[in-house]
Amino acid sequence: MCILSLLGLALLVRNVAAELPFENDGNLYVAMYNSDAYNIFSKGGAFVGTLTTPGLDGPRGLAFNPANGDIWVTGEFSNTVYVFDSQHQLRATVTHPEFNQPVGVSFKMTDGVNAQDQEVYISNSGTGAGTTGNNIMVFDQQGNFLRSFTRAGLVDPNCTAFFPDGSFYVSNRLGSVNDNGSSDGIFGRVDKFDEHDQFLFSFNAAGMGSVMAVARDPNGPGDLDDTVWVTSGGGARGIYEFDQDGNLLKTILPADLPDVGATGLSMVPQGIAFDDNGNMTVVSWTGGVYQFDGDGNLQNAYDPDPTIPLTPGKSRSMAFEFQTATSVLLGDVNMNGAVTFEDIAPWIEVLSSGEFQSEADINQDGDVGFSDIAPFIAILADQ
Repeated sequence: MCILSLLGLALLVRNVAAELPFENDGNLYVAMYNSDAYNIFSKGGAFVGTLTTPGLDGPRGLAFNPANGDIWVTGEFSNTVYVFDSQHQLRATVTHPEFNQPVGVSFKMTDGVNAQDQEVYISNSGTGAGTTGNNIMVFDQQGNFLRSFTRAGLVDPNCTAFFPDGSFYVSNRLGSVNDNGSSDGIFGRVDKFDEHDQFLFSFNAAGMGSVMAVARDPNGPGDLDDTVWVTSGGGARGIYEFDQDGNLLKTILPADLPDVGATGLSMVPQGIAFDDNGNMTVVSWTGGVYQFDGDGNLQNAYDPDPTIPLTPGKSRSMAFEFQTATSVLLGDVNMNGAVTFEDIAPWIEVLSSGEFQSEADINQDGDVGFSDIAPFIAILADQ
């Protein structure tokens, strides 16, 4: 079996099992809100590098494309979504006239849908000037706008967490409207939607406020026991675990944790991410990164960058890297899941443009050039 076939088989297997978290993850990317960059760490907390680009202002959401490992990030104040390849080269930007401080990005990850066809959900917070926002905007992976939706009482949505059946949960940061259409006086809740973007119900816990993030905990084989973890950055600040019906299961409060980050300030929970072992990581507005095991027991804590000042906040969103060693299908320049002669014209376009694309870098030397022609021909000849 040729190398390309091995890569394709590996990609196919990964797509079938494409659930959150990815089965083979890598470094941790943390949005450093006050330095307009994402700091990158190993799972153990060792600093690896940074990701940024000119114009990125207020980095927030971060997600890895399951089809090719591309990195999608949102600039809250630049009103732009930036797409980087796995080598941190800027591949594209996505803008829309209705963007009003986009703060979250997620791939839908629906079972039975090819990775390259998974939709991208952008949380459009609506906290800036103007009247747009307070909704979720949906795009395809080429950056084409597909639709948007909201519900009465959705105020400053921050992020989404998908389940394999296509249903998902939204962190409704300042929402106070319950299922009956009245306010319960709690500003912050979680809204559940079905696979067709239809609102089902919402929930919260006493004292929760400013709901920042929501994440799915896989917990083990099957989906019935998967739970939902939520961070509350205001009110009774903490990390909350719920079942899929919104029943509270567990609470982790700042008093239970050491102060990491800005001196003398306790945790202000922000983003959540799970690694391939089911361990949970949470970042704090004050700068701390907290690592827990699958049962919520603290394992490690550190400051991602002590040199960054606290105001207006240090760490925000984060995500574990999707390992791309087997996810990039070399030669599949049009990214349709196969390498055919139809990829020749797109490869020539990439070569002519001078822009880097990992699928076109056949010899994997970090550049797309004439030295890729011979290995490209060899791959095509093997088909």
